[in-house]
Amino acid sequence: MRQHRKRTTTSALRLACALVLGLAVRSARADDGVSVYVRFEVEGDELRAVVTDGLVKASADTLAAVLGRQFDYWNFRPARANELPRLEFRIRAKEETYDIRVRLRDSDDKRVGGEKTFPLQPPGEAERVSGTTPNLNRIPLLAGLALQDWLQEDNGEALLQVLESGVPLAFKMEPAQPPPLRAILPLSWDRHWDLGMSCFLIVCEWPDSGIVQLHSRGVGIPSLYPGSNPFQALLVRHESWGPNGHLESIDHHLQHLAQLKPRKVYLEKLETFQGGSDFNIAPPAPRDSL
Repeated sequence: MRQHRKRTTTSALRLACALVLGLAVRSARADDGVSVYVRFEVEGDELRAVVTDGLVKASADTLAAVLGRQFDYWNFRPARANELPRLEFRIRAKEETYDIRVRLRDSDDKRVGGEKTFPLQPPGEAERVSGTTPNLNRIPLLAGLALQDWLQEDNGEALLQVLESGVPLAFKMEPAQPPPLRAILPLSWDRHWDLGMSCFLIVCEWPDSGIVQLHSRGVGIPSLYPGSNPFQALLVRHESWGPNGHLESIDHHLQHLAQLKPRKVYLEKLETFQGGSDFNIAPPAPRDSL
């Protein structure tokens, strides 16, 4: 595991830029992607007495911006009530140290995955050393930097797996030509091209027969998603059929595919996609990183 990077003025400035960009991106993508809400909570009466509601709100804004830059497949928004699905970040003081615990609650308000913890620089530590009054207004920035460092220390993959299993990417699909083996997911190619060869779990309702899971894989090219405002979207090919977790060849159920009603589309396995593949399709320019 990598060592913690030093928190420099440069990293703080980059995080501030990410905040501005994150808010702009969320506004521009209001209808593109599933929202994951971010809540910041304070544990302990002593800490709650000094951390204002404004700092709690600002911390949720900061954490949502950091997450949006790390995981671009969902829209991360600050929670203002009990919206779901929701990532909950809870700060607590432990003697002379602070940490933040994070957990995910899915759209059914069920815990998904285990609780994860990362360290936080004690608010006011620099002021205590210099003998000045601690500045608790730095809590949002410190929380954002702590999350950013934690994600970059090989923890991003672990949190991504939790999100994959608990938060869908979409809630529908459309058949593609040639039917019935291919489908178009409502995930814009411009934003999601790097999922072009990934595996997806599509949960469907099969009338009179219950829930069916389709295991599908991206084919590496976009296709036009139909509607009043059509757009280039991810194209997938169904590979297997899995009622109750028992996988069967999709070839045995071709006649049933048209009967399915899609309910949720999950990212089952992220496969690195550089663009082009066998179809010589070039992706958009890669997104920059923090």
